[in-house]
Amino acid sequence: VFKALSEVGQASAPHGRLAISVLLFQDVALIPLLLLVPLLTGQGEGPDVMIYVWLALKSTVFVACVFLVRAALSRYIINQMIQLRSVELVALFAICLLGFTGLAAEGFGLPPAIGALAAGLMLSGQRLSHQADSVLLPFREMFSVVFFVTLGMLLQPFAFLTEPILLIVGFVAMIGLKTSAATIALRLTGLDWKSALGMGLGLSQLGEFSFLLLAKGMAEGLIDP
Repeated sequence: VFKALSEVGQASAPHGRLAISVLLFQDVALIPLLLLVPLLTGQGEGPDVMIYVWLALKSTVFVACVFLVRAALSRYIINQMIQLRSVELVALFAICLLGFTGLAAEGFGLPPAIGALAAGLMLSGQRLSHQADSVLLPFREMFSVVFFVTLGMLLQPFAFLTEPILLIVGFVAMIGLKTSAATIALRLTGLDWKSALGMGLGLSQLGEFSFLLLAKGMAEGLIDP
């Protein structure tokens, strides 16, 4: 969606910025959802109030750490990195930050992909991010291709024939629900109905991080294949 908005020159428009904000919020909202999955299995003792307090605390700490590290990068580290004038150090720093946030996410019981998202939020808009982009762009495109190809290989077209009604109804319901929710949310931010509906349709797709949530649900036995 971000790429599509950029291609038509709408990413910096008010409705485009709001749509991107919704996309980022969706990804961040995945953190408490993933942490909540083990509590839904029904195994062991039932969760009490303290379990949910701990869940909320972990989610809050992780998100707060992202903003604290971002502030530290902006105030102290980025300026020092720029003064070194080393392209290699910029690339090394970006990769180390990515690895660190992936390990941190794993420590919080989250997929490393959430750590990658956190690293992107930490570097986004920083003076260093443009230089890191230019250095790592070829690798980013390569990994994007690998990601979407492997995701596409999970598709089983003939499975549609086993449950056509369920899949059609589910698809239409998902598009309808997400479009409606996004349209209402964007309308509440002050957009007119036409712009809100247009961006709502753009946000109606299922985010790729949703597959992480589905995979965790399958691993915990909450849903079948």
